[in-house]
Amino acid sequence: MDYEKKPGEGRLFKNKKKASESDADYYGYYMHKDGVTEEGINAWINTSKAGNKYMKLSFWDKAETAAKGIAEAKKALAPQPQPEGFPEDDIPF
Repeated sequence: MDYEKKPGEGRLFKNKKKASESDADYYGYYMHKDGVTEEGINAWINTSKAGNKYMKLSFWDKAETAAKGIAEAKKALAPQPQPEGFPEDDIPF
């Protein structure tokens, strides 16, 4: 059964693809009370100097992150300028 997104609620899932210590232990999403805006959540399990366990949370804007990824992909796929002195018509094959 899939998780039903409800306004004012979120969910966290164990990060099974954690590749390094800095990667989040848990990840998930939070649906704002408006029922439209969704943000991402990252969570790390930490231990305080006093020995108490706690979760550190980080929130990120899903739309902003998606837009940044699209912009980076477009830049990577954009045609690269030809080096000077090497016209496109002068390919020997």
